[in-house]
Amino acid sequence: MNIEFNKIYYKEIEGFSFGELSQEQLIAIFKDGRVSCHFLQPYLNIWFPETKFVDANGYDHEWLNEDAITRLIEQKGYNQSGANYRPSSQLGIGRTPNDQEIIDFIYENSLVYVITDNYDFPKIRIRFIEGKELLELYPNFKISVAERENFFGEKPRSILY
Repeated sequence: MNIEFNKIYYKEIEGFSFGELSQEQLIAIFKDGRVSCHFLQPYLNIWFPETKFVDANGYDHEWLNEDAITRLIEQKGYNQSGANYRPSSQLGIGRTPNDQEIIDFIYENSLVYVITDNYDFPKIRIRFIEGKELLELYPNFKISVAERENFFGEKPRSILY
């Protein structure tokens, strides 16, 4: 599969379980991006085999594109709080945001973002977007909850998954 920028990919996680926890409990847990990202990052390699999960400083995947150029991809999750595409090292209590550092990294590395939407877990929406474009659209490094449907297009319908 060739990755297309700004195309919305629809996937659904099936057959997930963890011990004695119910499906409802797991769904609630996986809607939390802090949890689901650890599963979705390697899962992206299954859905997009041209990517390689590397979990490096500033990006999560490498993608050898059709031009035989390796691109760096940073995965960020969209959940009940929206999507913040700052590096994890700049998020949270006691961490200092550095806007220029992010901007420089995006431009110097032609960084690609893959935004995953697990808001309707187990249904997942995925969008690859150039970092420069994301920065132009959302210069405050955040896609709000109110902008979710605009970012991902139409409201998810079960027949799309």
